[in-house]
Amino acid sequence: MGDVIRIFIAEWVPLANKGEEAIARGLEDMLGGRRPVELGVMDLTEQVAKRDNITVFPLKWLYRRSGGDEVRSQHMVRLLFLSEVLAYRLGMHGRQANLTAQRREHAPMHDFFRQSDLVLVGHDGLFGPESCGVIFAAHRQGKRVGILGAGIPSPRRLIRFYGPLYRKAVEQADFCYLRERGSYELMKEACRADEKVRLAPDPAFAMNPDPPEQAAALLEKYPWYRRARADGRPVVCVTVCQKSVVYDESFVGLRGEAKARAHSRFVAGLLSGLVQQRNAQIAFLPHSVEKGVGNDVAVAQQVRSVMGGDASGAEIIHEDLTARQLKAIIREADFLVGERTHSVIGSVDVATPFVALTNTKDRRMHGIIGEMSGCADRIIDMDTPDPRESLQRVLSVFDHRSEVKAFLKGKAAQLRSELAEVARNVWGQAGRRQ
Repeated sequence: MGDVIRIFIAEWVPLANKGEEAIARGLEDMLGGRRPVELGVMDLTEQVAKRDNITVFPLKWLYRRSGGDEVRSQHMVRLLFLSEVLAYRLGMHGRQANLTAQRREHAPMHDFFRQSDLVLVGHDGLFGPESCGVIFAAHRQGKRVGILGAGIPSPRRLIRFYGPLYRKAVEQADFCYLRERGSYELMKEACRADEKVRLAPDPAFAMNPDPPEQAAALLEKYPWYRRARADGRPVVCVTVCQKSVVYDESFVGLRGEAKARAHSRFVAGLLSGLVQQRNAQIAFLPHSVEKGVGNDVAVAQQVRSVMGGDASGAEIIHEDLTARQLKAIIREADFLVGERTHSVIGSVDVATPFVALTNTKDRRMHGIIGEMSGCADRIIDMDTPDPRESLQRVLSVFDHRSEVKAFLKGKAAQLRSELAEVARNVWGQAGRRQ
């Protein structure tokens, strides 16, 4: 291994979503130690691009599925998964053959793969049959390869179809870590309780935020922040979204504009309560600046527009901030109201008290934040939420910030210790030690 550690995260990593970036940066920090790291990722781009120490390769070079326009429903996901499983059973290697094939078009990815010290799959819940193909290719090349921080979207009832493929992939992988219990139990079942399959914290817990002085310089640029601190008002950061299971499975029975209005009214009610009853300064954070429904700024504008006169106590940060900057801002805040799971992960790690908003079908939030972080009582489900009861829960957690902060400090230290052990195992006996 040279002076620079090269890690190829061979999955879709849309860096415009800062939760995705937080996972990548967490991997960089937990696996790199004090040495420089070069990351390779896949994204919906037409050509190779470079962003700081991250090289981005076109996703289509490696995967048929994208999570974008190609996959419009869970039904389509299941059909793709089944076709991919069948292809591997027939001995077809799919696009993963591009990792080792000598094609001029894919030369940059081929070279990065060849020089990589570590190959990872399963990024942010994306582990599937094509991920297995990456493991097989890396294993054939003698690469250290494994599943790290993964979730599994595959339906349990299809386990008899994809189980043998997953089992073979785990056998060839050097390690296998799942980030929430549902995926862990599914993989255990698929792999017949292989001891290599383990439960571990999301790598985003390991991402270091920007230093306090940099966060202070950033926040002091905002007049609303200076006024709030001068007036002794608590600063409450907020992340909102109208995407993924957090939104899709909330407000049961409503669709389209009716659901969007119900969502905006509900969140606005919680924030207005904090402004009116606790004199809070609200600050919406852009945890995702993807186009369309992935644009958190647009969603924040919708929520703020129904806050009425309380909107004067709410500001929206529009800049495209990095994941490290966002985590640093959350550290400087007094409280977080979070729909974005990785904003809540950041809140746990920097010990900023929070309430998380989701629904009962979101196993990611309930698994990572509720179970693994011991914060089930700080999650509000929005299946059919009661606005008054929900506000009282928010105010109760807010009023007990000191006790919550003390608990989170201990929990954050525990989670980071667990990830340090994961890092040692990922590199193995022949690998580097931090």
